[in-house]
Amino acid sequence: MTEPQALPPARPSGAAKSAEGSSGLEARTHGDRPRGRTAGARWRPLTTQLGPHTTQLGPLTAELRGEGPTVVLLHGNGEDARVFDQVVPYLDGMRVIALEARGHGRTPEGQAPLTIPRLAKDVEQALTAAEAKGLADGKAVIVGFSDGANVAMELAIHRPALVRALVLIGGNYRPAGVRLGARIVIVAAWVGLSAAGLVSKAARRRARIWGLMVGQPRIAEADLAQIEAPTLVMAGQRDLISRRHTDRLATLVRGARRVIVQGYGHMLPTEAPDRLGPIMARFLGSLREI
Repeated sequence: MTEPQALPPARPSGAAKSAEGSSGLEARTHGDRPRGRTAGARWRPLTTQLGPHTTQLGPLTAELRGEGPTVVLLHGNGEDARVFDQVVPYLDGMRVIALEARGHGRTPEGQAPLTIPRLAKDVEQALTAAEAKGLADGKAVIVGFSDGANVAMELAIHRPALVRALVLIGGNYRPAGVRLGARIVIVAAWVGLSAAGLVSKAARRRARIWGLMVGQPRIAEADLAQIEAPTLVMAGQRDLISRRHTDRLATLVRGARRVIVQGYGHMLPTEAPDRLGPIMARFLGSLREI
């Protein structure tokens, strides 16, 4: 196991204004009018590739880039590593490992049921493999978006020795954390895919992936209170995750910093990378040896 390295200083940016909040540092970013879709936006394929090196880490496909302290990127439901393409430049001076979850991107679904705890176990195995290959530190900063944030919470709760810090973007620890209108759309889509799955293998596969958002995650508030890693909780002003739920999450994780990006919805990595990236970089730059 290699010794943890100090994180490089954050890239300067004036993107965020801060004010003290009840759950830590509450910041709202301001600037130009939002571009693209916000609440309810679907990820769209990007033309660029995340990094020059693709490898297999345990059960997962991974894109690797850079050298330095380890930062692991976990994408959301129905996405792949490319969702972070526009955020990666803000992680200069770090070893970036973007993992593709079971049943997503280039990682096969396998035989295990698709659950948030199963996906967290996959990440654990990938980190163990990365360390064995000399590709990662003993601890990693885990950056999770949407379902990836939910996986990151599971990992921090059950394998805290692997987690140096957390960045949770648009995460929810209970299905009820999703706004009602979005929940109705998600459940209706899942029902439709499940019905189509009676005759279509592709629809069955999509229904299994979509089902991750229907009855999951189920993370106990008492478990969230046990997380000790420095944590940044982020969401868009118009996020699919309710503001009350985001605030509650930031309160439950002791000492968590909370940032709401004004004028944007759920898809911060693709719609607001110029806001998300500098905020993440400043948070990572504020960390010291853990």
